[in-house]
Amino acid sequence: MAVRDVNVWFTLLALDGVALIGCGGGVNSGFAPKQIPDLALWLDAGAIEKLQDGDNLGTWLDSSGRGNDAIQELGTKRPKYVKNTRNGLPTVRFDGQNDVLVIPDSNSLDVGFGDLTILVVYSRGDSPTTNLRLLAKGATTDRGQGYAIMGDNTALLLIVSNGEAERRLVGLPDQVVGQATLGTFVVNRGIHMRAYRDGASKSTRSLGGFGIKTWSNNDPLTIGGQNPTPSIPWKGDIMELLIYKRQLSDFERVPLEAYLAEKWSIKIEKD
Repeated sequence: MAVRDVNVWFTLLALDGVALIGCGGGVNSGFAPKQIPDLALWLDAGAIEKLQDGDNLGTWLDSSGRGNDAIQELGTKRPKYVKNTRNGLPTVRFDGQNDVLVIPDSNSLDVGFGDLTILVVYSRGDSPTTNLRLLAKGATTDRGQGYAIMGDNTALLLIVSNGEAERRLVGLPDQVVGQATLGTFVVNRGIHMRAYRDGASKSTRSLGGFGIKTWSNNDPLTIGGQNPTPSIPWKGDIMELLIYKRQLSDFERVPLEAYLAEKWSIKIEKD
């Protein structure tokens, strides 16, 4: 869908009864992701203030209003703030060695028995290591409860784990190193998981028979690694990250993807 079509989608949203009346679709229209309900986390590199190019980032403030700030107290583990990397906007760059940000455990980030939507604008660095963790809340290699996004030079995958030694994965194949990409992962608990790259559906995975255990855990949400150590650290850039504590409908997902695509100068694909 072209960026110019976003206003049409917001008109449809209003007609469908979603409380987004008055919102345009462009980045200068006044629309913000918070206008879509149940936003649990919003990390936006463009909202970072008072840093110079190349500075270490110690706190990435959560713009959702939930207070889920991503923090790193150790200077040696802080990612870099890099200016003017995409469409005149900055990024947060993880070195693939020991950079990681940590968000303390929060009920707003626990899925419980519910659904989940994650949108992330990112670019992969070149690394021979596989299964690098862009983010994680549980879902460790021993298959505890939780969720994680992992990637390498070939794919980016969402993992969900039900705490019963069972996991499900859905992913985005054909990753291009250094290319800004919009990844969207939508989980409809008990039915399916879907993955979209730059607005186009790339894979679907059934969740039938996956189990009814809660996905909640006491782990922090880590950005850039599996845990605060960090294990399997991410190499690459993260421009923007959004987590909604439910499944977004297509009427919500499509204009949100178009908003992010225009903001970060990413070409939306057509299904």
